[in-house]
Amino acid sequence: SEQAEGNYYFAAGKYYQASSTELRAIQDSGIPVEEFPVVLHISRHGGISSEDVVNRRVSGEQWGEILARFCVTPETFYVPLRTGIGKAPTKPYRFYRNTAREAWKTQQFSDEDIANLANLKFVAEFYRTPPDTIVALLSTGWTFAAIHGELQSGSCVRDTRRPASNIKR
Repeated sequence: SEQAEGNYYFAAGKYYQASSTELRAIQDSGIPVEEFPVVLHISRHGGISSEDVVNRRVSGEQWGEILARFCVTPETFYVPLRTGIGKAPTKPYRFYRNTAREAWKTQQFSDEDIANLANLKFVAEFYRTPPDTIVALLSTGWTFAAIHGELQSGSCVRDTRRPASNIKR
């Protein structure tokens, strides 16, 4: 629903400490809700404005090209999984599992993989929820926005012992 998407935008903005003006500009750009965390992640980790990220994306650049341009590596999206990869972003997690960490910086992922990784990291860290819980819900057909709605309402289990991670500013 439109309200659920609005709440998802707001939660991502809160996690990445975006201003309401910045959030509105990204939303008005037509960037889909599932790519919103990607924009903010690249902006914060690349030290550039979200407007620069949005302009490149709407002009047709792939997420991998934007990551490379602003020196944001795929490893910045990684969150550890305790169990098997299941329905986690499969290609990235197979890569993470089978490749030495030093090689993570050079890997190219699809736009869909990058969006899934950014959303998994955001939802898991914002709600202090084990990524495995989120992956389990994804495997039954849930979307990240729907999972966010459930976590926001307190319907899902959270790991409150684990502190939210600090992102690079």
